[in-house]
Amino acid sequence: MAIEPLIVGAPFGNYLVREGVTSTAGTFTWEHRAGVLKRIWRVMRTVRYNRRQQAWINKLGLPNPGLRSVRESMAERIVSLHGFTEHEWQSLIDYAARMEPAPLAIELNISCPNVSKVVTDEVLVACRAALAHQDRFLTIAKLPPVRWLELAAPLYDMGIRWFHCCNTIPTPGGGVSGKPLKNYSLWAVGDLRDRFGDDVHLIGGGGVSCTADLDDFLSAGADHIAVASLLLNPLRWPQINRFRDHLRARLPQQTDRLAPASAGPPGN
Repeated sequence: MAIEPLIVGAPFGNYLVREGVTSTAGTFTWEHRAGVLKRIWRVMRTVRYNRRQQAWINKLGLPNPGLRSVRESMAERIVSLHGFTEHEWQSLIDYAARMEPAPLAIELNISCPNVSKVVTDEVLVACRAALAHQDRFLTIAKLPPVRWLELAAPLYDMGIRWFHCCNTIPTPGGGVSGKPLKNYSLWAVGDLRDRFGDDVHLIGGGGVSCTADLDDFLSAGADHIAVASLLLNPLRWPQINRFRDHLRARLPQQTDRLAPASAGPPGN
C-alpha cells in the first residue's frame, strides 16, 4: 500500500480517517505523558491563534499515552515517534517493528522546536534503527524549518529517502505553524528537490488552507502534502475531501519509485 498524495498530520490522524487519505497517528513517545483529559487541558492552555499572522502557536510538549498503548491497526497509517534518549528511540522503533500488522510508515519527529542542535547522536541512532527495519515499514524524517539541508544531507547518506518539510517554527512563545510556516516549507522542499533530485520523496506542509496552497507545494517539488493546523477547527475537516480530490486530479497514480538506498547523493 502506498502513501496517498494527501496526508493528515499528527495528532489529527488519530481521529480523522478518510478513504484515499493517509493519516498520521501520534506523536508517540515511549513513556505515557498524558491521558485524554490532560491532553485536552494542554490544548486549551497552550494553543492560540494569531489572526493577523494567520498563525497557530502551541507549547503542547508531546502529550500522549505512549506507543505501547496503541491497540488498533496502524497498517494504513504513518506513526509519528519521538524519543528523548537513544534508548527511547531504539525502544520505540523496535516496538513499532513488532507491531502486527506493521505500520505503513514511521515518521521520526527529529526536529522538535525545543532542540537547538540539529544533528544529534539521538537522531543518528533513530535513523539507523529505523533503516534496519526497511522490510517492515517506510521511514520518514521530519525536518526543521531552519538548517534543513544540514540535517537532511547526513541522513540521506545513511539511506533515508523520505523527508517531511517542515516542523513548527521555534520561537520563545512556542512552536509556530500556519501561514508563517508555509514559505519556510516551500523553500525547504525546493532545496531538497534541487539537492537530491528524484531520488527522494518529499512531503510538504505548513499553512495549507486552500487548493492554491496545494498547488504551491506541488510546484515547489512536493510529492505529498500534509495538512495539520487547519484541522484545529473541526468545522474545516470536510475540506479534506476537497483537497484529496484536487490532488487526485493533479497527480498521476502514485508509484513507489524509490529503490533501496543508493550509495549516496547524486554526483558522489
